Parts: sequence; C-alpha cells; structure tokens
Amino acid sequence: VKTIENNAFNGCQGLTSVPTIPEGVQEIGDYAFNACKLNGTLVIPNTVTSIGEMAFLGCTSLKSVKLSTGVAKIDKNAFGSCSALREVQVAKDNPNFSSLDGVLYSKAQDTLVIYPAAKTDAAYTIPGGVTSVAMYAFSENPYLETIAIPNSLIKVGDSAFFNCKNLRSVSYNGTEEEWNQITIGLLNEKLTGANIQYQERIIGDVNADGALTISDVVLLQKWLLAVPDTQLADWKAADFNEDQSLNGFDLCQMRYALLKQEENIQQ
Repeated sequence: VKTIENNAFNGCQGLTSVPTIPEGVQEIGDYAFNACKLNGTLVIPNTVTSIGEMAFLGCTSLKSVKLSTGVAKIDKNAFGSCSALREVQVAKDNPNFSSLDGVLYSKAQDTLVIYPAAKTDAAYTIPGGVTSVAMYAFSENPYLETIAIPNSLIKVGDSAFFNCKNLRSVSYNGTEEEWNQITIGLLNEKLTGANIQYQERIIGDVNADGALTISDVVLLQKWLLAVPDTQLADWKAADFNEDQSLNGFDLCQMRYALLKQEENIQQ
C-alpha cells in the first residue's frame, strides 16, 4: 500500500487506537482520518512524503504527532480542530520541517506552520526571522492570550488565528506603519481586533532587547558570516545605510554608533 486514499477512514469514530502507518506508505489523502477518535501519539513513517488536506481534521483525542524524515508537504488544516494536540515533533534530519518547543516550522524557520491547539501557554513569541504564518496555524487554540510578533513578518494566512477566543493582546516589534503593510488573510479578526502595542525602533538593536549593546554587534557579525541558527529579531534596526539590505558597511556603522554611545555615557 503506497497511498491511504482520500476519505479512507473519514468519520470512523469507532477508530480510537492510533493506527500504525506502515513503512511503504507515501501519501495520506485528504480527509483520510477525519473525525476519528484517535487517542495518543501518531507516528508518520519515513516513507510518507505528503499529508493531505484536513487528513486528521477533528481527531479530538490526538495528543502528539511525530514527523519522520520523509515528510515534504503538509496540506492546509491537516491537523485542524485537534483540540487535544499538544505538540508536533520532527526528526532532526527532515529537510523540510523543524520543531521548536512543539510548534511546527519550515526547516528554515521562516514559516510557522502549526501551533498546536492544546498548547497551554498564555503567551507566545514568534521568533525573529519568521516571515509567514500559515493558514490555520493558531486556529482554535483557547489558551493563547498574548502574542509577540516580529517585524520580519510579511504575511498571515487565512484563518491563521480563527477562533483564538482568548487572544487579546499583540506586541509588535515595529511601527504601526509597518504593521499595516503586513498582508493579513481572511477570518483573522481575533488578531486584528486585539490590543496592538507598537514599538519604536532603536537603531542598532537587532536583538530587540531595548538597547544597542555589544551583543547586537556580535549578533550582526555572526549573521553576516552566515553562522547557522543565527537570527536577527529586528534586521531593519541594523540598516544604517537605509538600502533595505545588510552588509559590512552597516556593521562598521553599528560599531561606530556603539562607540559614540559609550563616549556620551562617559562624558
């Protein structure tokens, strides 16, 4: 068997044990396990490359998902309305996805794919460098009350924050003008209707800790050298040349700004 067909077990509410998906299966079709009462941890084997649209929609007892190395595509809302889902784990050598504290990201961690519906944190900070929040990513999480969003964000997909009924506060690491430039899809009223707090940019503060320090200089230098896993919380803060890019000239000007700042403090 290479494919679990579309709707194969759709609505089989008597199916409560998480199935062992055998090695050799390559695709899990749309709605394949929709509304099944799968209870426990779902392990996706190495041979599976694609998980279809709403494949596990409404599996309200599913608690954990483990993605192996082969998964390359997860279609929209594949794990939607999984109200008991606490985490999505990913094999470290998967070339397409990664997991950070149970939250599913693209491998480069520039797209947030799934924030589990049963993740109970009241506050969450989207890491700097994330440019996109996928469709349905946070949908139906009842615990999230406040979220911090980096100014690297460009797009929020449709229904990304649908029915996040307790989301009330957004801290945006940028200006109101920059916020208004983000493309926000349909059915995200819980996000757009929250209390949004904007932050004025501190020039040079690439780690967004509220001050220009030597830590910012080191971080930018590592980023320019492409040191793995180096991310800038606010890259625009380092754009001293205002040319929408970062290079060694910006680093030199940051060092100069830090020296002038220290001279002023000593005077």
